Amino acid sequence: LMMGLEQITSAVSFLTNDCTLIHGNVCAHSVCVTPQLDWKLFFFDLTTEHSLVGRAQYQSVPLVASSWMVQPQYKSGELGRSEWEVLADGPVWAVDSWGLGCLMQETFSGSLMTAKEDLKRIDCIPQTLKPYYQKLLATQPARRMNPKDILDAGVLKSDLLLVVAFLQNLAVKDAMEKDAFFKSLQTKLNDVPDVISQKKILPLLASSLEYGGAPPSALSTLVSLSKTLTAEEKETVVVPVIVKLFSSPDRGIRRTLLEKIHSFGPELSDALVEEQIYPKLHLGFTDANPYIRELTLKSMVILAPKLQQRTLNQNLLKYLAKLQVDEEPGIRANTTILLGTLATHFKPETCKKVLLNAMARAMKDPFPPARMAAL
Repeated sequence: LMMGLEQITSAVSFLTNDCTLIHGNVCAHSVCVTPQLDWKLFFFDLTTEHSLVGRAQYQSVPLVASSWMVQPQYKSGELGRSEWEVLADGPVWAVDSWGLGCLMQETFSGSLMTAKEDLKRIDCIPQTLKPYYQKLLATQPARRMNPKDILDAGVLKSDLLLVVAFLQNLAVKDAMEKDAFFKSLQTKLNDVPDVISQKKILPLLASSLEYGGAPPSALSTLVSLSKTLTAEEKETVVVPVIVKLFSSPDRGIRRTLLEKIHSFGPELSDALVEEQIYPKLHLGFTDANPYIRELTLKSMVILAPKLQQRTLNQNLLKYLAKLQVDEEPGIRANTTILLGTLATHFKPETCKKVLLNAMARAMKDPFPPARMAAL
């Protein structure tokens, strides 16, 4: 709620302070919420230049001519009495500050206003906002608080708002700020409702990873948040990002993908693994880093069953043959284990021709676990 109110207050502040415009009908009816849970101000039918209000020759301006469109419970005193000269002499934000007070009441009470007397119910207003709420609803227009002053006071800011703001401005953050932020992000999101994590945070994370800027640790949070999504939502939001990241030159990103493969790999379609992921992933078999080679090897437990026989026979087995003589003894042993695990996915002739030779070779390995795996 605080995040939404901050967004609407920012919109009203921009209209009044930067554009000298009066929206004229700020209330819950003039707010829409996007699928990403952003609050947007709309219904600009009455928007009017402040300088035109009160001039006799401009009686046809929207706010003056159509103030009847504003429901009585939302009208400030001077607007309800059509005191245009008072509006003209007062601050540009007077009408819309009153509207923000109405919106604040509806937001925290959880119900639409039906009468102006509803504004007297202040028990639902958070304690930190009560002074500002009362100043927004001052009887005299000149004494009403400027929306910009509420923003500057920071009373609408929350931990969630700070997280969103950081993700939206990731491009201008330095490496140390990013690392510190993403290391603590998962903890910060523990108390955030799933719907907000799914609709607001996750798309921002996905975008920051897809277009660069986010460190590898952001991927862990993305995968963690995606666990609450439906299969269709994962297919739309998460999978395209993961597929693209397999092409990343950042070894840290590729390492994290491989470490988290058990979380998202089983849900990847066979066609996606065959056509888009494996052609990028198999480069890990020859990576100079032994840990990447081993992670790539282990990922095949999940991904290899999704590959076509042609890819298994003509590509994967060639890499596994090289890994059986890898300089790292642990990789050699794990290669033999993998071959045994995948045996049921090979055709009988492949087992006789390839696997028998592979196991015989492993029996001669100086590393005991490799020989045990062969047995």
